[in-house]
Amino acid sequence: MLDVNLAGTSSFAVAQVLYERGIPFVLATSYGSDGLIDGYRHETALRKPYDAGELADEIARAFPSIPL
Repeated sequence: MLDVNLAGTSSFAVAQVLYERGIPFVLATSYGSDGLIDGYRHETALRKPYDAGELADEIARAFPSIPL
């Protein structure tokens, strides 16, 4: 789970490393898809605020082989 904007600092560098290593992740943003740079618009992104059900759904989508 990566927050796109942490006190003005982007988490896209971390997302890039995870992507290159084949590690699934979920992005969280207050801006919806407008808060994502082009290379990450295909990734799972939760728009804040989100509830526990939405979070569980996105985690299940990112990690389909792990039963929740």
